[in-house]
Amino acid sequence: MLALLLIFLLFSVVINYFLFNRELIAPAFLFSVSFFISVPWALLYKKKWSLDISSNTFMVILGGVVTFMIVSLVVDRVSILIEPRINMEVNHSNFKEISKMKSIIVLVLELITVVLTIKYIKNVAPSGSLSESIDLYRWKTSDNIDLPSMDRYLSWLRTFTDASGIFFSYIVSRNIILLKKISYIDIMIFLVSACSGYLLGSRGSTVLLIVGLLVYIYFSYFQKKSNIFTINTKTLVVISISFVLLVLTFQVSASFLGREISNYSMSDYLSIYFGAEIKNLDTFLTGGSFPVKTSFFGEQTFIYLHQAIDRIIGNGNNIRFILPFLNVNGYSLGNVYTTFYPYIYDFGYVGVPILVGFMAFTSQIIYIRSKREIVLGKDLPVYVLIYGRISACLLLSFFSNKFYENIFSVNFIEMILVWIVLITVLPKKGKIINYNEV
Repeated sequence: MLALLLIFLLFSVVINYFLFNRELIAPAFLFSVSFFISVPWALLYKKKWSLDISSNTFMVILGGVVTFMIVSLVVDRVSILIEPRINMEVNHSNFKEISKMKSIIVLVLELITVVLTIKYIKNVAPSGSLSESIDLYRWKTSDNIDLPSMDRYLSWLRTFTDASGIFFSYIVSRNIILLKKISYIDIMIFLVSACSGYLLGSRGSTVLLIVGLLVYIYFSYFQKKSNIFTINTKTLVVISISFVLLVLTFQVSASFLGREISNYSMSDYLSIYFGAEIKNLDTFLTGGSFPVKTSFFGEQTFIYLHQAIDRIIGNGNNIRFILPFLNVNGYSLGNVYTTFYPYIYDFGYVGVPILVGFMAFTSQIIYIRSKREIVLGKDLPVYVLIYGRISACLLLSFFSNKFYENIFSVNFIEMILVWIVLITVLPKKGKIINYNEV
């Protein structure tokens, strides 16, 4: 069944590639690629993990991918009928120049955020080194141990730092690809934001940031070429090599977070992060009945929304993730179950087509708006920034519920507000650059 699933996923990747004009960042293509990356790892460790997926697991994964493809295709084709036709050649090449002094202020605020975050981590999870404190903090939060809340001003600074990292990842890609220049301050802003994500013991936000950067490079590259639909073999090879290098550094980065990795070979370690989700999902689906009764609507799917509402109202419901750690044949497979787990947990199997369909609808709409912003040459495009985040969440769908956790959250609304402020404040007044003249 697992090998058959891999074959069907390969077909879905190829079909989505051609259905959506060979666009490597089209939502349906990214979603299908996500599981096509994961299943081979599960197949490789099939015997070690005693994995023989059930028909339920097979249909959930394949059905989710097919549902996403169908909804995205319908939205795409309908948009062609109702949207006014535009010349698909990029027809605008002027950009506002970002103020160097204002960028330095952003960098200083980020550095302050890092220092305050380190102080917070050392206070709530005291240990020998910073890496050990980060690891202790991660384990305390994973075990649902109550910790002192982060001060509101620090939470705002961290949101600002995350949003700035995304914003300047777009600026960096635009500068390098279109303007042929490098601003070390802008790169520092991006790197400090990436490091800030590590401090809470998770690489998730940093991976989302890096994937978003690659998407912005893609957009910028085709804005330069005045054609956003095709890609040559050379570019595809470069993207593939970049992805492989990112994967190979994954185990090394764990040591910075204080995690014990000496007992794992690189293959074992990567399999846990890229393939164990399939085994965990199968264990979940074959071990109970669904939906699981919860106190709130979509408690696990929309958990960050519930937590934000709870903080505002002050009911003290203390809603937590329900993600048990699994061990099989001596292998610790973690506690991630793919994006489908919370849908089924909260709503049963019917939750898969509904929530996947809505995810596809939302993603495709934002993607279409992003392409229009690029084609129309809009400077500092908000939809492009939003889609950079969405695309990263889609690519990590094999891992967990990144889309609804990151996009349907108060934090994301705050990030959009930060982008709007940065778009308004950072450019130099009256300073315009034409990249065709660079």
